[in-house]
Parts: sequence; structure tokens; C-alpha cells
Amino acid sequence: MKQNIAIIGGGASGLFSALQAAITKEILHKDVSITIFESQETAARKLLITGSSQCNITNSASQENMVTHYHGKEKEVDSILTHYSVKETIQYFKHIGVPLRTREDGKIFPSSFSSKDVLHALLKECKKYNIHISYNSRIEKITHNNSSFTAFTNNSKITSFDTVIIATGGFTFPRTGSIGDGYRLAKEMGHTIITPKVALTGVKVHDNALHTLSGLTLENLAVEITNNNWKNGSLLVTHEGLSGPVIINNSRYLNTGDTIKVCYLVDKKGVRRMAKELQKEISSLSQSMGKVCSKQFSQHTLFLLL
Repeated sequence: MKQNIAIIGGGASGLFSALQAAITKEILHKDVSITIFESQETAARKLLITGSSQCNITNSASQENMVTHYHGKEKEVDSILTHYSVKETIQYFKHIGVPLRTREDGKIFPSSFSSKDVLHALLKECKKYNIHISYNSRIEKITHNNSSFTAFTNNSKITSFDTVIIATGGFTFPRTGSIGDGYRLAKEMGHTIITPKVALTGVKVHDNALHTLSGLTLENLAVEITNNNWKNGSLLVTHEGLSGPVIINNSRYLNTGDTIKVCYLVDKKGVRRMAKELQKEISSLSQSMGKVCSKQFSQHTLFLLL
């Protein structure tokens, strides 16, 4: 008896889920029909822009190291990587004709550094396994009755499915189709939704006095993200506020109304320097140079450093 699988969302996770289901059906010699429902006119719009359109696929870091970057979700990520490892991911993409290259920072990209090549390979595999992709098909509702699911679009019933995979993405980039449908569909079917938080983003600053410095990158400084929780890295001033790695990588900890403190006085080891420390050093320098460095000059120098 044929089994019908519906995958909601034709992004990277939807395409990959469909292909893994297709591979499994061949291994188990099962008769399975797989349909991907994509709300947009084309598939994987977000994949095309990821990594500045270069598409960083995975990372060469060890599994033990990798899970430490998923704050609060180490166990969940460790379980995922145990079931499908980075090594398996690399082997799969090479198998479908996507040669890979590892950068010095450990990030792994297609050798062409083109996300289009990754998408082309995935779509080619979908065609090979007779996976149907229904474009402009936004699933608005899913009902569950006994052992089957029924999907609806534009208030019209599509058909019944034995299995449904929700791969809609989050609420991260609405113009690519990620508008949060997955949360709603899952909640309607009785799942508990953990309230999403903004992450991997810059911040808008109220009364941004630094907007005239927009585009300026400040290297090796420290930012207080939460109370006495300082993070080091480079900071980018934008016309709306602050960005750059030190902000983007820690934005998950920020909430609307928070105060961000920035310390520009950081040594080569990343240790913050106190103003009093520098004042003493400047005063000592002034004394060693005699009258060349006046007290007034020292004060102005400290002001500029701060």
C-alpha cells in the first residue's frame, strides 16, 4: 500500500527531508509518494542568500566543540549530530555532485562558493527521486484524524497524507517565505511552542548618537551584553544602531529596552582596561617626558581613548 508524505516548506530543510525520505524508501523497498508544498514561486530562497550567497553548509569542528555554540540546547543538538553527523553531511553533498572546501575558520562551503550550485544539486536529486514540488501552495491548515493528516490551502482540501513534516523555517526573513506558519500549524495540532526569540541580528539603538559613524568597524573591544557579562569582538556601527560579530553572536541574550555598554580599552589578550589604569600610565608617561606632555594633554588623550 502506497504511503503519502507531505513536507510543508521547500527550503533547505524541506528539500533535504524529502531526499532522506526518498533514500529510506528505496532502502526499505517501500512504495512512497513525496510532495513538497512551497508557498513561494521558487524553492529555497533563504538558502540562496545564506553565507552572503556562498552557502556555508557545515563546519569542520568536532561534535563536542560544535554543540557548545548552541547555548541551552547542547543535548538536543548533540542528539541530532549523533544521528546524522557532519561527516555524513559532507559525504552526501559530495555524492550529489557538490565538491566542498574548508576555510581556515573551519566553515565548509561549496568549492564554487555559490549557493546556486547547492540548490541546483538538491533540485536535481528531487527530480531523480520523483519528488513533486507544488509551488505557490501555502498550507493554511492541517487536521489529524485517526492515522491520517489532511492539508488545506486556500480553504480547499488537498488530499490526505500518512506523514507530515513541517519544515517551514522560523520567522526570520518574511520576504523569503519564513513568516512563522510552522509555529501556527504545530500549535493547532496540539504541540507546545516555546516563545521564539530574536537571534543572530544587529540591534537598533534609541537616540543613536553614533549614526554619523555608520559603516565604521571597531576591532577588539568588549561589550556588556547583560549585567557583568562581557563579550569580546569587532563592532560595526550602523545607521540604526550596532552590529558586527560581537553583537550578532550575542543578540539572543538581548531584550527590548536593554542597555549595552561598550569598552574600547581592551588589550591584545582581550582583557578590559580600566580608565584609572590608563590615567596612571599616561601620568607616568607625562612625567617621563617632562613638560612635553601636560596634564591637560593627558586628560584629552584619555577622553579620546574613552
